[in-house]
Amino acid sequence: MADRLADINLRIEDMGNMLDQTEYLINDVVYIDGHKSSLTISIGIADSKSENISNLWDLYRNADSRLYAAKNGGKNQLKAYND
Repeated sequence: MADRLADINLRIEDMGNMLDQTEYLINDVVYIDGHKSSLTISIGIADSKSENISNLWDLYRNADSRLYAAKNGGKNQLKAYND
């Protein structure tokens, strides 16, 4: 399953806390209909200020490109603008 989530107003200072919370949640075991499962997550991040991006489409494309780089890198990967 693949989903996209965009947080347009996320401050870079808050990102570390958000990622720590996300990692905690995905490292937990989940039971679905009595079957043990686990979750993985791939994240691609783009920052309009650091990358000098002036429109939403370019911001989305940069983040989406990094998302696929994270997916290709294996489970539980994060790719950001400075990677």
